[in-house]
Amino acid sequence: MNIAKEKQQSDIDKYYKAKEFLEEILEQMHFENATVYGNLEGSIIKLDAKVDENDTGIAIGRGGQTLDAIELLIRKSIDSRANNLRVNVDINNYKKRRDEKIVELAADTARKVQRSKKSWNLKYMNSYERRLAHEEISKHANVTSHSEGIEPKRYVVVSYLSDEEE
Repeated sequence: MNIAKEKQQSDIDKYYKAKEFLEEILEQMHFENATVYGNLEGSIIKLDAKVDENDTGIAIGRGGQTLDAIELLIRKSIDSRANNLRVNVDINNYKKRRDEKIVELAADTARKVQRSKKSWNLKYMNSYERRLAHEEISKHANVTSHSEGIEPKRYVVVSYLSDEEE
């Protein structure tokens, strides 16, 4: 078997290990009828879990802390860094909805800065969320963005560019 095929097989094995581990975690957390769907997209293991709507808050935790912790455990369990794999875990589409809100906030802020010509700071965000915000802001004319602050209190600053600066 060639190296690329071995890597692919190894990645598939890691995907199944990650999926089984997430199922086990949800079972240990006493979520009944939790289901886990997923796939391997290139080097990204994507896992989507569905739990009872009433359990969503417990599964995700305040500000997504429990979900982030579960994702970290799964990442460590398959040694994702050494295997050049990324792991993305979502429960009841929480991250998808959060991502949509961040993109919407970034777009609204870009428009606000365009109108007022004054800089605006977004809330504290993790690096993934900041990247989403920067990508959205870059689509708007006459505005630019950069990050400031020190982790975990880094935030995006949206600034106005005059016509001459473009």
